Amino acid sequence: MGKIVVGTVAVVSALLLTGCSGPGGPNGIACPAIAWFNKLTVELEGDTSPVAVVQGCVDGECSHYVQLQLETDTPVHTLEPEATLPTLPTKAPESSEAETREASPHFSSRVDSDTWAIQFSMSSPDDVTVRALDERDRVLAEEAFTLTWTRVGGTEECGGPAEAGPVTLSIP
Repeated sequence: MGKIVVGTVAVVSALLLTGCSGPGGPNGIACPAIAWFNKLTVELEGDTSPVAVVQGCVDGECSHYVQLQLETDTPVHTLEPEATLPTLPTKAPESSEAETREASPHFSSRVDSDTWAIQFSMSSPDDVTVRALDERDRVLAEEAFTLTWTRVGGTEECGGPAEAGPVTLSIP
């Protein structure tokens, strides 16, 4: 009989504890199983004609360029991410020309000639190095920024997409 009581107490305790914190959220709130991108807007000033790519680099990992075809009323942070990302060359600020590694889950895209969006997959880094490269991957400008993120979707309990910026990168 003692084993039955101990077993029953263990099962009831487990049920009570799981009721306090449901899947994905506190206090039994069920959060949807989704992913999102957080967006940093980068404004370029100066002569932007030689700029081929703008990257966001965090801890030595830089975003890769993705050309997006968007309708004007579709925010980038609501796009569904592709299941897998291709392997592309990405260079951190300290890397050599020959260094190649698997693509970052972060990507950048041109909004217009002076504006870029850098998307961070489920992360909101405090500090980002933004750099502009020409078509031969030469650094035209580079600057470190401290970011403040504002949630623009989802809920307080479950999280959701956020935006930072705009930050301004001056091209000489």
